[in-house]
Amino acid sequence: MLLNHFPGAGLRRCSCNRTAKPVRWLAFLLALLSALGGALTLTARYILKRHRIYYLQMLAKKSLIEDALGFYRTKLAGSETDLAFPWRVAPEVVAEIKQNAEAWLQKLVRAKGTIALWQFLIYEVLIGLYAAILLFAVTRLLG
Repeated sequence: MLLNHFPGAGLRRCSCNRTAKPVRWLAFLLALLSALGGALTLTARYILKRHRIYYLQMLAKKSLIEDALGFYRTKLAGSETDLAFPWRVAPEVVAEIKQNAEAWLQKLVRAKGTIALWQFLIYEVLIGLYAAILLFAVTRLLG
């Protein structure tokens, strides 16, 4: 038996076999939590992507309807304000949507300057952290 002195705690008996089990149990818990966190983050990233695509599809359809009804061409009397709804795309973008709506949509899913881009980056950093923690925990379990 080894006697170790911890400041403020007095003399205490320590067994090396006791510390091995808690470390393995802690490594297993860490691996389990990081796997669950990674799965949850992957699910959240998938949901974000699906909702972003739904939003862009709705925006494209709304803009095409507004263009067909002449909302972009009709101005309010005495101003440069048109009748298109405020959550809109520029009239030039409507022409781009008409040419190739799918390419426009794919380009904007993770477009620069959008909050969605930052959300994707946060999720990807979290996935990387969970993967690193999982790798660390597995090496502790196997080693």
